[in-house]
Amino acid sequence: MTGQQNSLIIRGLDKILYILDRVLVTLACLALFIIMVIVFFDVLSRYLFNAPFSWSYTLIGFYLMTAVFFFAISDGFRYQAHVKIDFMSHYIPLRLRALAVSVGYFAGAVVIYLWSNQALLRMQSAYLN
Repeated sequence: MTGQQNSLIIRGLDKILYILDRVLVTLACLALFIIMVIVFFDVLSRYLFNAPFSWSYTLIGFYLMTAVFFFAISDGFRYQAHVKIDFMSHYIPLRLRALAVSVGYFAGAVVIYLWSNQALLRMQSAYLN
């Protein structure tokens, strides 16, 4: 494969991932909106009718907040919008800084793999039992 063919493949994959990121961010925004609506009506129901929703905490904490976080994380990485400490990074040599960022991303990938693996095991256990 030539360099030009590789470039076309990478640009095509980047476009597909960009579209997927937009869809996932839209779903994250929708989940956040649903959280706001549920909390609003839960508070309204609690203080006006003294009957809070018993299911709202579970739905928000286990599903909707998880969706907001994981659906938006790839977009945050694409635009480097995640929280980072950079007040001293200008004093670190570029290669050392790149190495530190690479180690951090690798460690993050390992943690996400472990989370995903545990989630899969819990899902299989819940399905079989």
